[in-house]
Amino acid sequence: MSLNLAAGQRLRDRYELVSPMTDALASTAEVWRGYDTVLGLDVRMIFLAADHEAKEAAVDAARRCVLVDDVRLVKVLSVFDSGEAEVIVTEIPAGTAVSEYLEVEPIATDQARAIAGEAAGALDAGVRRGVRHLALSPELVRIDSSGALFVDGLAIASALEGSEHGDDLSADLDRIDAASITMLLAAMLTGKPIPSGEDERAELAREAAADQPDELRELLEGQASGDGPVSTGDVIRALVPWGEIDPKKLPEVDVDQPATQAMPAAAPSAASPAEEPATERSTAAGAATAAGAAGVAGAARGTETASASRGAHGSADQAPAWAAGASQRWSDSPSWEDLGTDEADDEDEDEPRRGGFFSPGNVVLLLTLLLVILVAFWAVKNLTRDPDPISEPTETATEAVTEEPTEPTEPEPSEEPSEEPTEELAPPEIANVTLLNPQAALLDPSNVNEQDNPGLVPRAWDGDPNSYWSSWWYSDPEFWMKEGIGLHIELAAEANVEEVVLHVAGNGGLVQWRDTAPAAPNSGQVISESAMSTDTVLKAAEPLKTTSIILWFESLPQASDGKNRIDLSEIEIR
Repeated sequence: MSLNLAAGQRLRDRYELVSPMTDALASTAEVWRGYDTVLGLDVRMIFLAADHEAKEAAVDAARRCVLVDDVRLVKVLSVFDSGEAEVIVTEIPAGTAVSEYLEVEPIATDQARAIAGEAAGALDAGVRRGVRHLALSPELVRIDSSGALFVDGLAIASALEGSEHGDDLSADLDRIDAASITMLLAAMLTGKPIPSGEDERAELAREAAADQPDELRELLEGQASGDGPVSTGDVIRALVPWGEIDPKKLPEVDVDQPATQAMPAAAPSAASPAEEPATERSTAAGAATAAGAAGVAGAARGTETASASRGAHGSADQAPAWAAGASQRWSDSPSWEDLGTDEADDEDEDEPRRGGFFSPGNVVLLLTLLLVILVAFWAVKNLTRDPDPISEPTETATEAVTEEPTEPTEPEPSEEPSEEPTEELAPPEIANVTLLNPQAALLDPSNVNEQDNPGLVPRAWDGDPNSYWSSWWYSDPEFWMKEGIGLHIELAAEANVEEVVLHVAGNGGLVQWRDTAPAAPNSGQVISESAMSTDTVLKAAEPLKTTSIILWFESLPQASDGKNRIDLSEIEIR
């Protein structure tokens, strides 16, 4: 169905068509570069005619994507019916597609790891809103010149491809996205495109695993054997910590990029309405065209849950790549001082100065002089006046009052206090132990009640030394995006506690016995602390009378398999 679209045509009295564009996301639809006259922003407009097979699915996906706001996702701005077609309006993806880098050579391990980690974080932001990608490919992941990453086609790409996932469970959909990111990593490490067949994909994953760090090798080999990650959160935990994306470390590609990259705002065409002069458009475009419309729009949306969505990270001081990119893009805007200088330079130098004698400076000087004169007058007047006469006080005779001494009364003998017998407290006995994970939402809000296996905690005090409570394993022993995890030990009755003994199948890390409440396990005074081992003893300086004990794990020990994890078999209270 022909839509008869033309440059200069305006839709909804807002979106002006500029020129057709080819696009990796919507190859089966008609795509135009447009200009949003309200936001002063270049946009991508995807037209789905009435007879387009994927129209309903794509429109539904786009409407769900409007709710997802992450700076690493190419944002859907609007969805509307133009009468002849459904129109999906998005930002224009900025930067260079990963597929273009792969045409040159493989990507260095540290950069591939960072790109895959950021992409996993972007998709994880969609998962928290119930929106999944399901069709991630190297063509839909882009890197701009500042190192910021953009993922295109959340949910829309899958819908346009005609993929059917209506009966799939959420866990199955999560596994699809996790596999897509893992295969993206394999493609970057080998420099090869992702094949369509399962056997070929498994072979690519095995090839990519060669000579890689242990955590990457395990991730890729698990994917090859069919036992790969089951969610984007799993991928994030396997990849952390990752560094910043550095465009200088990526393969060099041709400067001439396809039309899908961010472009400067369109110049007025002959078909543009006469009521919109060129000067008005250039002013409206403003900062949006300084570094690409999509990049600036992404930076303007802020950086809310992006950190959270990235999953675990090695250092809290290490800023994510997209934050640095956004800061750099905004730094191109003129400052208020520059604007003030420009206005001052525009003034006519020959214009006579205003104010004359009654200029502000002269008025202040006159008031100051008047104040000095008044103070001097007041000082001279007070120094030269006659002193007031001094009158001598009249003497009054006072009679001494003598008091008759009273005989002291002997105090009644007080009864000696009777010593109360000290209360005998029963030996401490554990009644319950629960997991404390106050910062779980910072790591992944979608599985707060599942992180670090709270259901296995009873194994840590069941009396069986062969059963364990095991936390999640982390690539970084200092956790990431959270300060640690804790345990709340409730006693059957008030008791005097001298020691807490932990039997841990691992070594290292740091555990603290803290004097605090379960609501704030990472605060309060540290009663005792120690690295962990088979017999970890936390001893108080003097017995503590209490009904509960808070343990806080600030860093993780190394388990027997070499992973950073807590394997706790038994807790003893003495």
